[in-house]
Amino acid sequence: MSRERLVARVAGTVQGVGFRELVREHCCRNGIVGAVENLPDGRVQVVAEGDRATLDQLLVGIPVIIPLARVDSIESSWGVATGEFERYAVTRGEMGDELGEMTVAGVRGFASVGKRLNGLEMITKDGFADVGTRLGSIDGQLGDLRTTTKGGFADVGTRLGSIDGQLGDLRTTTKDGFANMDTRLGTLETTTENGFDRVVNAIHDASGSLVQALAPRLDRIDAGQTSAATQLRRTHEELLRLEYALGIAPVQGVPPGSAGRS
Repeated sequence: MSRERLVARVAGTVQGVGFRELVREHCCRNGIVGAVENLPDGRVQVVAEGDRATLDQLLVGIPVIIPLARVDSIESSWGVATGEFERYAVTRGEMGDELGEMTVAGVRGFASVGKRLNGLEMITKDGFADVGTRLGSIDGQLGDLRTTTKGGFADVGTRLGSIDGQLGDLRTTTKDGFANMDTRLGTLETTTENGFDRVVNAIHDASGSLVQALAPRLDRIDAGQTSAATQLRRTHEELLRLEYALGIAPVQGVPPGSAGRS
């Protein structure tokens, strides 16, 4: 990238306000080489070499980079960089002039600092006043919050008291309900026990009556079975005698000639 040379002559309140030092600092930070010096007519001449974009930024920034200066006009010219500079430097004048400029710059600097301090004081004062107002508002809001919170807890206490009363009623109702249930279960147990006793007694009575009713019949059945057995035995004997009489088979256990006897 080609390097160019800028020569700018700045008119206004530019001497005795630290203009040259601030130009030097700006150029050193941005890689610009050259020199800056005060001219006898009250202007400041800025000679700078570097790339075009960086030099354009310097030219545009001159009116604003010097807080104490007042720039009325800038006369500039462009050319090819000569390469004569190795760094950026301030060209000093006579010692008396430099001391006078430094004194003026110091006085103006202190005056500017005083103005800024006054402005800072006003800003600080207004800021603290605003902080006080806001803190007052916050305190009021906190007071409202405390009142609301206190009322809320009072309401919660009332509701908890109501809930506690309802729980007490529920406990009493539950206790009475279980007591009534226990009484009913006792009555049911007694009734069931009596019922089973009556059933057992009824079964016992029925069994006795049934035995008494069946006893004569069972006796008659036994007698009938005995009579039937006797009749069956006699019939068998007759059959044996008949077989003997017919010569079919001897009748064992039946004496001859006893057929037909009863």
